[in-house]
Amino acid sequence: MMSETKETMNFFMGPEDDAGIQFEDFVTAIAVWGWMRPGGQPTVREAADAFGVVDQVVLNAVKQHPWMFLAGEDSDDPTELKIDFDGE
Repeated sequence: MMSETKETMNFFMGPEDDAGIQFEDFVTAIAVWGWMRPGGQPTVREAADAFGVVDQVVLNAVKQHPWMFLAGEDSDDPTELKIDFDGE
């Protein structure tokens, strides 16, 4: 589990990096993109493809954000798990 988390976090800048995007900013970007895009709730895979990351990064982002959650959690398939938003 530790190596998976470290591997998925390689997408983001760390404290020693001069440039890049912080994970917290990525979380906000997923929320804004998901809320504003046409076509209803995006799936985890759609978000991963749109942002060029692996599914686990999107799952981590959704779990960290206070207003996003997963719909269809009875499935582990990222093409079926939808990102939903409180207040929608």
